[in-house]
Amino acid sequence: MKTIVAFLVINQIPDLPRAAIQSALENSDAKICIGYLNDVDIVGLNLSNRIHFQKLNSIQNQNFRGKYRDFSEIQFYQIVQLKWQLLEYLLDSKHVLIVTGK
Repeated sequence: MKTIVAFLVINQIPDLPRAAIQSALENSDAKICIGYLNDVDIVGLNLSNRIHFQKLNSIQNQNFRGKYRDFSEIQFYQIVQLKWQLLEYLLDSKHVLIVTGK
């Protein structure tokens, strides 16, 4: 079974994604796909031959900067749309088991 671990990395937050990616590299043999919007979001992230970076399409009127987004805010649903873009890409690439991170 082909397995891939997927992460959505936005807002230039390097520490948490870096730690999560490193953990996935150390604790599994799975490939890793990182979805992102802007090149600056992935600067300084882990590099490995098991990591694939997938640039996602921007969403109209997106504004993810600042505080955590909850269900009452439109930005929360825009982030969900980005996660679906990433999952659609992975499903089209014929991966059988997809593990996602926050």
